[in-house]
Order: sequence, then structure tokens, then C-alpha cells
Amino acid sequence: MRKIIIILLMVTTLFVVAACGGDRESNDRPVVMTTLFPQYDFARQIAGEYIDLEFIMPPGVSPHNYEPGPGRVIQMLEADLLLYSGDVLEPWVPRLINPNLGSSHLRVLDLSKNIELMQESDDHAHDHDDETDTVIEVFEVLNRNADEKVEAYVHGDHWDGSLPAIEVGETLSLGAHIVSNGGRVRELDSDGVHNGLTVEIYGEDAGVVELAQYGDHVHIKGVSEGIAQVVFNWTHDGEVRYSTPPINVVVGDHDADEDDHDHDDEADVVIETFEILNRRHDGARTAYIHGSHWHGSLPAVQVGETLSLGAHIVSGGGRVRELDSDGVHNGVTVEIYGEDAGVVELAQYGDHVHIKGVSEGIAQVVFSWTHDGEVRYTTPPINVVVGDHDDHDHGLIDPHFWNDPINAQIMVLDILEALVELLPEHEDALRANANAYLLELEALHEDYLSMRANVTLTTVMHGGHNAFGYLMRRYNIEYITPYRGFSIDAEPTPGAISDMIDTMRQYNIEHLFSEYLVSESVANTLAAETGATILYLYAAANAPADQFEAGITYLDMMRHNLEQYKIGLKYYGS
Repeated sequence: MRKIIIILLMVTTLFVVAACGGDRESNDRPVVMTTLFPQYDFARQIAGEYIDLEFIMPPGVSPHNYEPGPGRVIQMLEADLLLYSGDVLEPWVPRLINPNLGSSHLRVLDLSKNIELMQESDDHAHDHDDETDTVIEVFEVLNRNADEKVEAYVHGDHWDGSLPAIEVGETLSLGAHIVSNGGRVRELDSDGVHNGLTVEIYGEDAGVVELAQYGDHVHIKGVSEGIAQVVFNWTHDGEVRYSTPPINVVVGDHDADEDDHDHDDEADVVIETFEILNRRHDGARTAYIHGSHWHGSLPAVQVGETLSLGAHIVSGGGRVRELDSDGVHNGVTVEIYGEDAGVVELAQYGDHVHIKGVSEGIAQVVFSWTHDGEVRYTTPPINVVVGDHDDHDHGLIDPHFWNDPINAQIMVLDILEALVELLPEHEDALRANANAYLLELEALHEDYLSMRANVTLTTVMHGGHNAFGYLMRRYNIEYITPYRGFSIDAEPTPGAISDMIDTMRQYNIEHLFSEYLVSESVANTLAAETGATILYLYAAANAPADQFEAGITYLDMMRHNLEQYKIGLKYYGS
């Protein structure tokens, strides 16, 4: 406590001296300061030529033990924008950085606010499949007879879309794309032992269809004309963890709803573009749909504040859906997803919607495109954060969210909006730079997906500190480490090390992972006992000093890690 008081007194004294001694040398470019390497590099990619960018932490230093001195604090207070990763890893930011003590224009951006943070109990390190994993974020049924087209998906307690009608004797082959709590993709096994898909009759079996199960897909065969109802199940380790609502299977000529109006056939229901636009910021895009999930996030609002949001919608064939002010022909609507906890109030205005903060908390909403009064498409759910609510403030939190490329995209979009606010005269260039970089991050994500789909092993044995849970969860890789908690100072128990050695010997594991900038003692012990070769990863919070000076980037680190995973998990792709 005495140390903190002395530091605060020094900060106050230095600030007074700085204020009396003259202003910082005049420079037209705003000063942006970052606490960790990922946000440093993201800001550099978006606006490097337009800002004075400073990395607060010395290269090669761990953020877990870092706290800036009084002089550095003064520099931060005099900056225009401070980017930090959140109070979990950098608790000194809210304690030492009070914008009211420095220049009035300092903005502090917490890049964890739009990230779904993992608690230790959520971490993949020991394949924790607790009850929170039964929350299904995405359940899509894929038509294997039509290049895995998404035929229907679960929206809340009902289906959007429908299964294709089949004739008597015809067989429908269906797979599924399943994402459970926290964005964890459930890769289905061909034998269904770990993760599988099943289908069963709902209600009375009238002999209309025959069903067959094949682990990662199912078959529905038409037996007699009529309509049957079925439910799909996700199974994990032989247990049913989730069952869908029932959905119809039509066999034969039983479609009573084939009328076509205004040439809006089923092709038009395929959405090519769905972007949410912030009308308070000149229609700037704040989030958009990519496949079955969102990129970006909605702006946080305070209690009593209202978000005004529009949409840019393009349906099948590049058909732009111009929204009407009354929403009669084409409109956008918003509704609560799940339980209404009174966090927000929603209002519909045809071509835009309002979301008003009512009480601090987090609500989930879905947006819909309506055509001639009918809902033609509904988005996945997206969070609305009201006030200073932090639903991450319980349990032991994993702060290493930047190691997931999808989270990196969220960070880039948040940084972009802060930089646009700082440099409105360069908005077009900033958005162009950010969009180009987002494409690179998306390519990185696709390459990790490809790696995961083409490896023999699906378990990472890690002897470094517990920093890769988000990436492991994203790509459904089991993550075994002897450490508990997320600090580099955490100590593994002898029993955990012994268990890892036994497991590696039992399965003849040839490669072990560790990381740069942390102690190698545990990894060296494991390697010595098992004969495994150590493969080194970047945790990316910081960079080795020589590599920082040489200009290493976040993408360099992530692609290096990708190649290491390919070696350690025995990649067999091309």
C-alpha cells in the first residue's frame, strides 16, 4: 500500500512538473499507446502512417508482471488513445490511468469488452465439457446431396428454413454444423464416438420415413407419402447433449405452400450480405454476418442511451434489398433472443431499429429481414452491452483472447472505430486498410480450420503457461497442460506433471509444445522424461526484443504457430 501511495504521489508531482514545464512538442499526428503487442500491430496495420504509435511495454517482457513507472503513466495520460486488453491482465490501467488527470481528450479502449471471455472452468485444457457447453449457439442442418448447403437452422426454440421434400424410395443425406457455448465448433466424428449427430422420429411413427445414423451424418429415406416429424441430436461421448425442436420431412407431393409472389423464390432467401450500420456514425458498418457467425460487435450503450441501427442486405443473385421507411416491402426488425431480462427496449422503424439501454447487463438480440410482412431471414444472436456491466467478473479469467483469429477480428473492428473517431479525415483509408487486414485474418482462420480438418492427432501437450485456450476452443483441439490458472508464475503440481508423462508415454507422443519468453523448466522436464521434441509457440502478448526490432507481426507469429501445430499434430494435408 505504501508503494502505491508513493507512486501516486510521484505521478501527481510529475504531472504538475510536466504541466508547468511546457507542452509536449507539437505534432499533428495523434498519439496512440498500446499495452500489448497484438493491439500495437493491429493499430499499425490500420493507421501506421497517420499516428504516432507507442508500445508501452518493453519488448521481451511478460505483461503478467509489468506495471509502468510514473514517467510512463504521464505519457499515457497525455496520449490521445490508449488501447489495453482489459482489467484481468492489466489491472493497473483503471488504477493508474485517470483521463481527468491529464489531457481531456484521452480515450481508453478496453478491447475485452466485446469478447466472450473464458473462465478456467471453460478452458479446454482438460476437455472440460461441463453443463455450460450444452448451450448451442449454432445448429445448422447441411444437405450432403447439395454440396452441404444449409437447409435449416435452429433459431431460439424454432427452425428457420426447411428440409427438402423427397420422393418415396429417395434418401436424404444430412450433416450438421454445431457450435456450442463460447464459439466451440463441434467437429463430428465419422464413428460419432466423441461428437456425433443422430436423428429420431418425433411423436408417432407412421411409417413415412426410415432413419439411419452414421456418426457425422444421418440418412432419411422416404417410405410412403406423408409428413413425418424428426428431431436431431448432438451427442458427446455417447450422451445426448442437445436435441433440436421437431422439423417436418415431406415425402411425395405434400407441398401446399408453393405459391410464388413477386418472384421472390427460395434463391432470394440466401443472404449474401447482412451488415449492421450505425446511424449515429454516418451509417458506418459495426458488424456483419460471415457464414453462420458475426464479425464485429454492436457498440456498448449506457443506461438511457439509444442505439440507432440500419442494415445493408443483399439476397441471392446480388439483389440489394432497399429498406422502406415503413418496412412494408423490405424492412429490418430486431427482437430479444432468449430470456428478456429487461436490459434493453427495442423499437422498429421500417428501415432502422432502436435499441435503448434500460439497465446494466448484457442482452442478446437477433435481426430479421422482412419482405412483404414475412420474415425471410434471421441472423444469429449478437450481444448488446449496457453500462459498465462486466459478466466476466467471476471465477479465474483467461485473458489471452487475441490468440483466436476471430477474436482478433473483433479487436480490429473496435480499434478501427476508435481510430476513425480520432482521424475522421482519413476514414476511407482507415477502413480500406482494416478491411484488407480483416481478409488476412479470415484467411488465417480458414488455414487453421484446414489444419484441424487434416491432422492425425487432436490433442496438444503443452509445457508452457496456459495461454492458448481460446485457440483450442475455436478449433476443437484438446489442450493438456499441467498448469492451473493463467499467470506465468503459476506452478504445476508434481502429480499433473507425472500424469502428463504417463499419457505421453502411453500414446507415444513425439512432440511437446512450449513458448517463447517463459521458463522452459517444465517443458524440459517433460521432454527429458518422454523423449519428445519441443516445438515453440508465440503467445503473442509481446515479442522477443530482436524480433520486435526486425518488424515481426501478429500474423507472422500466428502462422509460425500454425506450422508448429502441423508438425506436432501430424498434418497430412497438401
